[in-house]
Amino acid sequence: MTQLLPFVGQVPLSEQVDAAVYGTPSADAWAKHIVPTYLVALDHSTSDGKGPFGYGAGNIVANFNVFGDPTKSGEEAMTGAKPRIPHTFKDGEANTIMFSTRLGKCGRGGSEWGVVVLFPYNNTAYGLPKTDGAYFGATLPNAQGIGVTFQDQPTAANCDPEYAHSMSPSGLPVAMGDTSIRMVRPAISGLTWRAAMLPADGVPLGNDWDD
Repeated sequence: MTQLLPFVGQVPLSEQVDAAVYGTPSADAWAKHIVPTYLVALDHSTSDGKGPFGYGAGNIVANFNVFGDPTKSGEEAMTGAKPRIPHTFKDGEANTIMFSTRLGKCGRGGSEWGVVVLFPYNNTAYGLPKTDGAYFGATLPNAQGIGVTFQDQPTAANCDPEYAHSMSPSGLPVAMGDTSIRMVRPAISGLTWRAAMLPADGVPLGNDWDD
């Protein structure tokens, strides 16, 4: 999300990030900025555009299986992956989910666009939320299709930050690798969701993808 800043009208903010990361070390004030492009107006969890730690919420979230590396852990899982077109997308860009949506505040976690995700799985051992970075998909249905796909309009009581969240009855909006946008229905099978989330598993999308 920090690398996308210059392309969403946030060049000055991007320069603040560069100065903090590559120049003289500074506080994380840049991460507290609210970036309108990264917000979804339907998010009922936050009234001020902030996530659980007071950083800018990141309702637009990236597919961890594309931008991260599920075979690694710690910081390397988020920084070691080098996705590129077309090499990463052996199943085809049009068949791979790139971005979706998640609530800014959710259970013990949430989604903040500027948070550096050091431990992309369960962070509770470190006193941190389960998930706080702007990504989703670290937890998927298994190879038999058993498991949660995404949460359909979760409430504050049942929201799980491990998953993407739909915020309207229309379904979950996803952006595909070919830049197309579609709405995914809550009834999608675990197998089809998994196939759409993994860019190179060789499994075709099920017939319910076109429902």
